Amino acid sequence: MFVHALSSYSVHLHRLFILVMLLISVPHPGGAGTPEEPEIEVFVTGDAAQLEEVAGVTVYRIGAIAQLQAALSQDLPGDPQAARDIVLTRFGSLEAGLGQPLENAARGLARAIHYGIDRVPAIVFDGQAVVYGITEIDAARRIWRNWKAQTNE
Repeated sequence: MFVHALSSYSVHLHRLFILVMLLISVPHPGGAGTPEEPEIEVFVTGDAAQLEEVAGVTVYRIGAIAQLQAALSQDLPGDPQAARDIVLTRFGSLEAGLGQPLENAARGLARAIHYGIDRVPAIVFDGQAVVYGITEIDAARRIWRNWKAQTNE
């Protein structure tokens, strides 16, 4: 997370983000997995296309919020009212297909905060353990199984 002085347009974006977070319920994606097949949630900022093909894995692309903010904030004038008007116009003309990625990012960000995730990529197993730094499901699953075997002895 970064800190910066809030101008009127960034205050508007901040309020918009809070509204999106309040409107989106954050249900758990499913129940706990089985010992052999845990419930897996992956948190990434960029595109990890190979994750789309893994069954039973929920992928959150939390970078979409920052990308949206960057797109809305690009080349804004110094006048706060003019900047606000431009942001509102840009937001109103967003492609309809942007809703799902933004919802996914907002849900993912809320889940990440819930789990206390402090960096990405992160892979969460059954809401109880996290493997940081990789997006390879099989490798993370091996690490998780080794950890689980050591902690259950």
